Amino acid sequence: MKMRTLAALMLTLCMMLSLSISTFAADDVVASGTIQNSGIRWELNGNGWLTISGSGEAPVFTSADDQPWGEYREQITEVWYDDMEALTIPDLAYWFEGCTALTTAELPLTPVIVNQMKPGAVYITSGIIDDKEQTVVDAVKAAGLEILEVTYQGEWVSVTARKQA
Repeated sequence: MKMRTLAALMLTLCMMLSLSISTFAADDVVASGTIQNSGIRWELNGNGWLTISGSGEAPVFTSADDQPWGEYREQITEVWYDDMEALTIPDLAYWFEGCTALTTAELPLTPVIVNQMKPGAVYITSGIIDDKEQTVVDAVKAAGLEILEVTYQGEWVSVTARKQA
C-alpha cells in the first residue's frame, strides 16, 4: 500500500512540474523585431501577447503585408503598448488585419483621433472595462481634451470629452 501511495505522489509531482514548466515556457519570446524605419520594437510571447515598445512615429502600413509580425498574426491574442505616450501612430489601418485570435488590444487611439477633431468637437469612448478607466482618462487629458463626463454601467465605463476651442 505504501508503494502505491508513493507512486501516486511521485506521479502527481511529475504532473505538477510539467505544468509549471509549460506555464513558464509560455512567457518565452516566440519572435521579435523592429518596425522598419522607426525606433519601435515588437515582441510576441508564448501566450500570444504582442507587446509594442519604443518611441517615435510609426510608419503607415499600406497592407497587412507590412506587418513585421505577419507570419505570426494568427497566434496574436492580445496587443499591449509599453509606453503609449512615447508612441505616435497616425494610422492603425492594417496593423492587426488577419489577427483572427485577437481578443484584447490596448490601442493609443486618442492622440490619433484628436488630430482629426475640430475645436469644440465631442469625443466619446465606450466599452472600457472599469479597471482601465484611469488609463483612458489620463490619455484623454494628455491629449488636451476636457473631460465632460464619466459614466458607468456595471463594469463598463464611458468617457466623454471635448476638444478646446
